Amino acid sequence: MDDAIALLEALVKTNPDSKAIGPAAAIVASALDVRAGELRDKEKKAREADEMQKKAARYYAVAGRAYLKSEAPKVSEIEPIAKRLFALGLDSNSVPEDQLSFVGWDPKKNAESQQWALAAELYEATLRLVPGYQMQVQLGRCYGYLGEYAKAAG
Repeated sequence: MDDAIALLEALVKTNPDSKAIGPAAAIVASALDVRAGELRDKEKKAREADEMQKKAARYYAVAGRAYLKSEAPKVSEIEPIAKRLFALGLDSNSVPEDQLSFVGWDPKKNAESQQWALAAELYEATLRLVPGYQMQVQLGRCYGYLGEYAKAAG
């Protein structure tokens, strides 16, 4: 995994417009995400899992932004990344599984809001490509959990 990350970082530095960045970052993010789950569930290493999830979120964001830069961005590549970032935000902030809405959520409880902010960034960009009410709802949920209610109503 370390070698893959090093190669990806080198590619980003030497050729930031490379078409390979999006798919490579998505693969690295997914692998880190899976490893974080293993650390949390099987090895009971919550702190290491949290750090691994933060790394995964970073590479999901790199992938989403790279896909957006492509000549013909595809919602089908970007939306799943935004959804996963949103889910990582729920997990990082210990939102109870039965909390289906941001209504009643206190944004002061947020320990890690970057995932929701990144998801919102990707949803906004995707909505400029292809407007749709489902993505608008997801964007509103991101902003709601962030406590940005005016934007959530948007």
